[in-house]
Amino acid sequence: MIASRLGGKGNTTPAAWMPLYWSASFFPNQNRATLGTLVRSGHPALSGFPTGNHLDWQWRSLSEGARAFILDKLPEEFLPIVQPVSDFHFNHKLGSLFELRTREGGRLLVCGYNLADAAAGPEAAALRRSLLSYMRSPRFAPSHEIATDALRKLLDGQDGRASRPPQWLHPVVISQGLPLGLGLSENALREAIN
Repeated sequence: MIASRLGGKGNTTPAAWMPLYWSASFFPNQNRATLGTLVRSGHPALSGFPTGNHLDWQWRSLSEGARAFILDKLPEEFLPIVQPVSDFHFNHKLGSLFELRTREGGRLLVCGYNLADAAAGPEAAALRRSLLSYMRSPRFAPSHEIATDALRKLLDGQDGRASRPPQWLHPVVISQGLPLGLGLSENALREAIN
């Protein structure tokens, strides 16, 4: 799911390419609250996207407007595929690319990078292809479970100003593991679940 426009101030933070300067407390208004990013480059979701274990140049344009979700309520052993490192003043567990399964048996890959915009460049196209290929493969088997209502809260803006998940986002869409927002129109998604 392309989730770069979901969430809000209460449950997301910018997934910036450049680390913040010194400290968010000492130098506020930097529009970033991360000290770097850990990329699990060996994860099969990234097999078609060359990357190291940190954000390199191919991540720069992808990170413009990207979001990291605050995953503090998920189990300690849960590891996002791409995990921005929170400033120690906040100490959040963050994820800008992660996968979950629902109690109803659904699978979901959440991507806080805008891969749907055609003007995003070749790196966005490469990451999108890699993620879609992974989602179509038998290797796409998220190990951590989340209740559907907890998933809605995770993706919903808690400040009332952020865009909300579509009304038609329901367990049937999630349970079929459809790549929501990855070039599919709302009508195509509705047809797929009916």
